[in-house]
Amino acid sequence: MTTISIPIPPDLSERYADRQELKTLLWHSFVLVEYQRGNFSLREAAVWLGLSYQGFMDLLAQYRFSFINASKTEILQNYQQFSQLMNNRK
Repeated sequence: MTTISIPIPPDLSERYADRQELKTLLWHSFVLVEYQRGNFSLREAAVWLGLSYQGFMDLLAQYRFSFINASKTEILQNYQQFSQLMNNRK
């Protein structure tokens, strides 16, 4: 695994109980952003964080991330395709 070093100004780092809390926040943030970018599936992101599926869903809610990883346009297109499919079945 690659390790990086990130300088954090003291006035920001002192807001956290210890370095581990800050490290955990940064790791969660990284995995959540990569999930939102589509680089991890929901289950893959959960595994990277050592969480269950439900645990990851709870983390998404905690950070106010959506579990739906699609743009508004993609959702509307999928809805239209589904509607057409249902209409064709009648």
